[in-house]
Amino acid sequence: MGYSAYSYVVFGVKTSIESIKKTTKQRSCGHDVQSHMKFCPECGEPNTTEKTVYLLDYSMEKEGLSYFYSDPNNRQEIVIGFQLGFSDQDFSEVSSIKSYMDKEIIQFCKDNNLPFTEKHCKTYVMTYHSY
Repeated sequence: MGYSAYSYVVFGVKTSIESIKKTTKQRSCGHDVQSHMKFCPECGEPNTTEKTVYLLDYSMEKEGLSYFYSDPNNRQEIVIGFQLGFSDQDFSEVSSIKSYMDKEIIQFCKDNNLPFTEKHCKTYVMTYHSY
């Protein structure tokens, strides 16, 4: 057994994992079931099931907007943002990078009714350890 540790920098907003979860109800089977019925009379499946989806992908190897666990042991707090140094986009100066990331993060927040503005965007150092 060995020990490994790594860290990276993320620019974004810190929030709860619950803020990017969306629960939807879906039909359980393909049979024609009336909406007031709890179960399908043909197969016995529940009429609807709940499915939880994430509004963003989690990936430390993905370019673009993503989410990252701020505490890998807790997994309740995340940072929505960009992993710095993982972009092949050509930015002529640092201010254009920050402007681009601010715009993308805040647009995602607006689209998903998250209460963040540019003043909430910060730089976070994420460190992971494994044995």
